[in-house]
Amino acid sequence: MSSRVWNSHIAELIDQHRTAHELDDDQLSEIIRLFDEARSACSALRFYGGLVISEAIPLDRSRVVALR
Repeated sequence: MSSRVWNSHIAELIDQHRTAHELDDDQLSEIIRLFDEARSACSALRFYGGLVISEAIPLDRSRVVALR
């Protein structure tokens, strides 16, 4: 998956959770911090480390999905 597609996917998941009020500010900040850390690891060619960090991000599909 390209980084642009991955970034878009994560941004969509974060937006869904934010809209559904399923995450508080601290949880959202931690998710964004982990995502940035994973992206930085991959940019530095530490792909395994980036994958491990990405897998630790506690973010699934929102239980409530806004209609578009």
